[in-house]
Amino acid sequence: MFKKSIFFTIIIFATTFVAFSQYDKTIMYSGKSKITLYIGEEKKSWSINPSLKPDICKYYSSTETFQKFRFISDIDSLDFNVEVNKPVYFSIIYNGDTAYTAIEFINYIPNTLSDQEKLYALSLFWSEVCSVSSFDMKGH
Repeated sequence: MFKKSIFFTIIIFATTFVAFSQYDKTIMYSGKSKITLYIGEEKKSWSINPSLKPDICKYYSSTETFQKFRFISDIDSLDFNVEVNKPVYFSIIYNGDTAYTAIEFINYIPNTLSDQEKLYALSLFWSEVCSVSSFDMKGH
């Protein structure tokens, strides 16, 4: 019985260590919840959210194979050259809390819409097309 509990304790410790070790390699510090993000030359704003694990920054491009990401806080900055479909993991320390963060650079758009949502979107599109077509046919 004692050997089983030690075995399970070791398994749980090892699993936890492996799961969170990928975030401990790179750390950034911030005193504010909003930081500046550059994707290539494009400037954006990023809000730190420690409650999401991980807090994911997603970027899509069908033509690029890598992209430069730069996170700038009031205290620190980090630069990453991210390859397509190879996520990068890092941590942002904000007010004593850790935001486990990931950059996902993908070259495809995942199919996340249900069939019902697709039909609804298409019905909205076609209702607009039909109303424009009927407007044009009346000579207005």
